[in-house]
Amino acid sequence: PEEYKKESTIHGEVELSFDVNKLGEPINISVKKSLCEACDKEAIRLLQEGPKWKRKARKGKGTVTIRF
Repeated sequence: PEEYKKESTIHGEVELSFDVNKLGEPINISVKKSLCEACDKEAIRLLQEGPKWKRKARKGKGTVTIRF
């Protein structure tokens, strides 16, 4: 995010948890580990705009960590 570029001293990770629907899209996204509000929003945007996911078994749950 633009705010992040200005404050280059911030480094860390955002961890997201989500479900995968039948179309392979992430839904019910929640932030498990937050860095800052702008980074959280950017991580969610990246997850939503990324490639489709493959569901494993019937649960279709996933987690992802995005580093800034």
